[in-house]
Amino acid sequence: SGITRRDLGFRERWLVVDAEPHDMAALAHLPIAGQRCDPSRPTTIVQSGPRHRRWEFMLLPHEQASDFADPERVWALLEPWYRPQDGPLTRSAVYEFRSMLADQMRNGRVLLVGDAAHLTPPFLGQGLCSGLRDAANLAWKLDLVLRGLAAGQLLDTIDPERQSQNEAVIRLAIELGKVLCQLDPQAAAERDAMLRQIETPPPLAL
Repeated sequence: SGITRRDLGFRERWLVVDAEPHDMAALAHLPIAGQRCDPSRPTTIVQSGPRHRRWEFMLLPHEQASDFADPERVWALLEPWYRPQDGPLTRSAVYEFRSMLADQMRNGRVLLVGDAAHLTPPFLGQGLCSGLRDAANLAWKLDLVLRGLAAGQLLDTIDPERQSQNEAVIRLAIELGKVLCQLDPQAAAERDAMLRQIETPPPLAL
């Protein structure tokens, strides 16, 4: 396509573990979605639908993906919350979270949206959302052009309308990741003290 991507400087490896508990109710004490900002091992805990649970463990600088090929290493990480008698693991894999942005989203007849156009760390939950915004921006324009109701130049607007927002979302996710994934105990303690001084925001009126 002739389109290159810029690396925005964030790269971390996380072990993602999916489990299918025998009794979901027995894990009701766990948050539906939670982030443990423990400097010894940042961890994400989420419920994945009605039958599955997911844990995500940040790999530490000295660790390799191959270190977790042994199921015993995975179970050792899960032990505070989940044990073999609680149910099987359905997946365990190391992923690399990255931050990248295509230099352009259109090059002639090539149009990029979603992960092809940008990669964002997961800490804002905006990877899929950004892709949907890209698709919504492009779909109606492509429809008009293909039906001959608009000039092809309309497709050039996807870059000025989407690129700056995608980059802003990625950079905000990077900054949030720096807060959540702090490995220095003193810096983490200072972060925690600051957060505890902030008043809890009022609940949103939905």
